[in-house]
Amino acid sequence: MNIKRALMSVGEASSPVFCDGYIRDDSLLFASLWGNEAALLELFARLTIPAHQEGLSGITLTPRVGKKIVLNTSKMSNLKKVTSKTPGDTILGSLCHVWIYDEALEKPNHRQGEAYVINYLDGYSENQLDDQVWSQLQALSVIPLLDHWQKPVMAAVRQVGFIEPVDAFRLSAVKIQLELDEFEALISSLLKSGVISENLSPVQLQPKQTALFG
Repeated sequence: MNIKRALMSVGEASSPVFCDGYIRDDSLLFASLWGNEAALLELFARLTIPAHQEGLSGITLTPRVGKKIVLNTSKMSNLKKVTSKTPGDTILGSLCHVWIYDEALEKPNHRQGEAYVINYLDGYSENQLDDQVWSQLQALSVIPLLDHWQKPVMAAVRQVGFIEPVDAFRLSAVKIQLELDEFEALISSLLKSGVISENLSPVQLQPKQTALFG
């Protein structure tokens, strides 16, 4: 991996601060930032004060190639912060590494029918990611979702737009946003039409065959 291509500079920082990953929806959900501790503290301070006091409502990221990206930080008060430092004897000296993230990424919001699933670019396979999304759907749903419904229900909720990718850099993320009444109606429709049922089909009941050799 080319380290320079993996970093974007933060335009509003008083001295070099870099971002090596973010997730955003209508506002910032996660950012990984590196830089001098004083510069990061100043940046975070400006993100939490009003504009008339030289506060910021967003940060501008500049990649080595491509257009600048503006991250909306209007919900900064919702973001948590985790900080660590590199040892002082590195080539660059001591650097501060900060994660800022919305707690919506940690646990589903049952009242609003909302959840996120995050994946590193070299993390889950497509099937594993689907399993993670399914697990969150089961957590959000008032109706118990049987495991053998996964494929038809996932296909249906994607078709109606309840599962959508969100913008991210060096990560991928999926947002689940259920309109709960509509979701219940969708499950009811799938049951009535026979697309899903309480019983496993003969194909689903058939055990998988595995080769003993080779």
